[in-house]
Amino acid sequence: MKTLSEIRRQLLTQHADIRREIDAVRVVCQVLPLDRAKLGAVLRRLGELLHEHNVAEEDALQNVLPDLDAFGEVRKAVMLSEHRAEHEDLRKTLTAAGGRDSTATVDHMLTLLDRMTAHMSHEEDLFLSARLLSPP
Repeated sequence: MKTLSEIRRQLLTQHADIRREIDAVRVVCQVLPLDRAKLGAVLRRLGELLHEHNVAEEDALQNVLPDLDAFGEVRKAVMLSEHRAEHEDLRKTLTAAGGRDSTATVDHMLTLLDRMTAHMSHEEDLFLSARLLSPP
């Protein structure tokens, strides 16, 4: 079984990977008209990383969070709820961004990427902080 520090390190490494893929999406979005094939490829990779991370995070934390402090059950419920909302947000944004207008697509993508980055920072504070996942 992994220690809390190992869990934290693994999940933060995954966040770094997701941030790199977010940056790759941003690079593709800087060139208009959009290369839809390239955008599709980086978005698929981002979606895969996000899914893998959320599964790993839930597996690692859903049984750990409730025992960490008095807010553990709430942290667990928030994590699970936010993951569902994040995936729904991704799905809706990708659907909305699927139109022919490159500028509208880029606007949708950049807004989504900003929300994803903010979400990871939120997780790092609420679930993955050193004060929470460090040995006593």
